[in-house]
Amino acid sequence: APSSFGTGVTYWSGAADARHLYVALTNRCNARTLPETRGPGFAMASFSPLSPPDWEPSEDDVVAAVSRALDGEKAAGREAAFPPLCFAGLGEPLLRASILVGATSRLRSAHPALSVRISTNGLFAHPGPLVAMLADAGVSSVSVALAASDAPTYCALMRPNDLCDTSIREPGAAFEAVCTFIRLAVESGLDVECTAVAGPGVDALATEALARQLGASGWRVRQHFP
Repeated sequence: APSSFGTGVTYWSGAADARHLYVALTNRCNARTLPETRGPGFAMASFSPLSPPDWEPSEDDVVAAVSRALDGEKAAGREAAFPPLCFAGLGEPLLRASILVGATSRLRSAHPALSVRISTNGLFAHPGPLVAMLADAGVSSVSVALAASDAPTYCALMRPNDLCDTSIREPGAAFEAVCTFIRLAVESGLDVECTAVAGPGVDALATEALARQLGASGWRVRQHFP
């Protein structure tokens, strides 16, 4: 049964006519978090991390929280155009891939028109089975943080930590891992967007060229906040 122990599973972001429903699965991250990569002056609007900080929602918690939010859309007369659902939050959602996949399958069964996206850093060893599992569950797109076009800059920006597979923490391996994740996600049929932050030392044009070379259909540069 859903737990009432923690808060912060769902949150809204975006303009009133283009709102997205976001889901947080964890505060843990296997590298620098997205807010950290945006710079010291960045703050996430209308967002509170999962609380207590070490609490993580179960699959039932996620399904219940999203269902409540979608029921609110239905009550407001917006059922015909459910907002896109994005797994994001402070931490890395794919650290809890089994929960994400289970919740996505159940939510898509109940709401077949629901579009599901994941915001990830893609730092996973041997990601083939992972991306296939996401596609099979009904995830339609992923947004991958491709921080830079070369391994030294990428690793300096992302700083993979001990939540990564040990093989990814070898010099240059994290950059290879994210590139492999992007390529395999494209091959699995997922719609892939890559993003980078326009911070010091980042060659946005070269990074976009790499993203396109790997097969990404979307590209976005995020603002850096000094």
